Amino acid sequence: MTVQLELWQLLISSAMLLLAFLGGVWGISVFILSQMEKRLDERFATQEKSREEEKQNRGAQLAGIEGQLRRGEEAREAGKKHWDDRFSEIDQQITDHRERIGRLEKAAEVGPTHEDLSDLHVRINGIADDVSSLSGEFKGARRTLELIHSFLLTGGKS
Repeated sequence: MTVQLELWQLLISSAMLLLAFLGGVWGISVFILSQMEKRLDERFATQEKSREEEKQNRGAQLAGIEGQLRRGEEAREAGKKHWDDRFSEIDQQITDHRERIGRLEKAAEVGPTHEDLSDLHVRINGIADDVSSLSGEFKGARRTLELIHSFLLTGGKS
């Protein structure tokens, strides 16, 4: 058995085989590339979903932090107002005390000094001595009046 092929048939057959081979390679390449594209799309979708979830989580965390900051700011403002009120009260008390001390200092300026008090002590001692001598004299006068009264009541008979 002899197989005879002419050159042009061999070239066409070879070209057909080459085209079939290249078509198979191209088909497999298209299939692999489409599978890669499908996997990349899935991967990108998963990453996008993950990114969205992370964005929502970060948004919730930021909202929580903003709430804490707002409450902290409100507490700070309330504390500031409280202390401003307290310091205002203390300032008012200090002003009141300053005025009272000023009045006391003025009163102390016109009040008696230590020398004035020693003079008063001497004078009071003198008055005490005078009162005690008057007391003795009044006792004597009282005794005399009692004797006169007794004489008058008895009619001179003792």
